[in-house]
Amino acid sequence: MTSALMDNNLIRFTELWIDPSAVENTDAPGAMGYHLPRLPLPQSHRPTTLACFVQSLDGKFVHPKRPQGPAVARLNVRSAWGSKADWWILQQVRAHVDAVIIGARTLRLEAAEEVLSLSNQVWQQWRIAQSGFDSEAPFGVLLTIDGRDLPLDHPVVQQPRNIICTSPKGAAYLADVADMGERILVTGSNTVTDLPEMLAALRERGVRRLSVESPSFFWQMVEAGLLDELWLNTSAILAGGDFSFGKHQPLSEIPTVHTRLLSLHLTDPYFLFSRWQFDNR
Repeated sequence: MTSALMDNNLIRFTELWIDPSAVENTDAPGAMGYHLPRLPLPQSHRPTTLACFVQSLDGKFVHPKRPQGPAVARLNVRSAWGSKADWWILQQVRAHVDAVIIGARTLRLEAAEEVLSLSNQVWQQWRIAQSGFDSEAPFGVLLTIDGRDLPLDHPVVQQPRNIICTSPKGAAYLADVADMGERILVTGSNTVTDLPEMLAALRERGVRRLSVESPSFFWQMVEAGLLDELWLNTSAILAGGDFSFGKHQPLSEIPTVHTRLLSLHLTDPYFLFSRWQFDNR
């Protein structure tokens, strides 16, 4: 294998496996050896759902000494282009969706300019050229169970186009402390939200594709059989710590959740990029 190179600002991928039915016949913008994805069509009762994360080789999505998610990619100093390709993959997913789900923890930890942003120029231009998008970037769906963990002074929370999904108890709390108006989407009962109801409401608001960037909510959606694809980038570092998917939350179904590989790429021997389809039959 050769290392990834940048030719005229293109990231070069090595393709290891691909399902031809899951991709288009053209390279994705800004890259060589990586095809544009062919994504599932939205259903009548919910959007197409895509999750995108980077993890360490030992399955940690956060480094215990660097709680920001991108650190798992950026701490990989052996990979020449891995962290750049990781960001490019995330930007690709955001370019394809109408909205992005994030949790209050992400708002507290991540740099404000990186949350929800579509800053990659090639993906900005690609999105603008597509039909059906009414904005240059996806809007945010901010999750909070009871409203109390939501940083109300955060720029993303204050942006009028972003909506807040919460429980009835959370909606009551937010009504007392902030003027959110129609931005609050309430589902469920007491302090529990209803996932199918929430996704149905987002579909009614015109959301065709939804990116899930909240690790805890991702696991809830896996349990509920509501995820279509997982885009999982693996940085060849070891992180340790407690931040792994589904920690203390074993899946209740036996046999467990199954996935099918759609594509597998390398940029170099230190970074792996995979795309998986959930088998929700």
